[in-house]
Amino acid sequence: ELMRAEGFTDVRYVEADRSVDQSEWIARGETDFSVNFPPNQIASIDAGVPIKVLTGLHSGCLELIAKESIRSVTDLRGKRVGVDGFNNSRHMWLTLMSAYVGLDPVNDIQWVLTKDVKPTELFIQGKIDAFLGTPPQPQELRAKKIGHTILNNAVDRPWSQYFCCMISATTDYVNRYPVATKRVLRSILKAADLCV
Repeated sequence: ELMRAEGFTDVRYVEADRSVDQSEWIARGETDFSVNFPPNQIASIDAGVPIKVLTGLHSGCLELIAKESIRSVTDLRGKRVGVDGFNNSRHMWLTLMSAYVGLDPVNDIQWVLTKDVKPTELFIQGKIDAFLGTPPQPQELRAKKIGHTILNNAVDRPWSQYFCCMISATTDYVNRYPVATKRVLRSILKAADLCV
């Protein structure tokens, strides 16, 4: 509705393969706009994908959930940390967070792929010690009084000072349709405000 209010009559939402990051969709020309994590956008730009990062969308929705004995990111040394893939957004964030506190993400953390199983299930079963959760995972575990949050990127510095999601678009679309780009951005930002 917000896109239509901005004058767009032909809006298509792409439901592509969710096992492939959105950065691939935009690189292949399947989408004109994408909401993604900055590390993915930086990797796309480094790979030569013609995109422009336009604005931040929100500052955080990620929570690092851990079992009770783990009190900080440094306590992840030697622990089993669940990720749904390597070099994807969650793995990148956890790699950055662990390196920031002096851990060697490659050697100090036991990465456990959770690809086909929900990380909350593996966490409850004790098969992983921590994972980076997105809504509603942290809220569901809190309601059940399972585990605890050791880092919330919406409030914990320095991560709260960065956008976890930013809006990007193909360079061609931005250059050819600057006014339409502005209208798309306005509708997405309004939608984010409504969701809050």
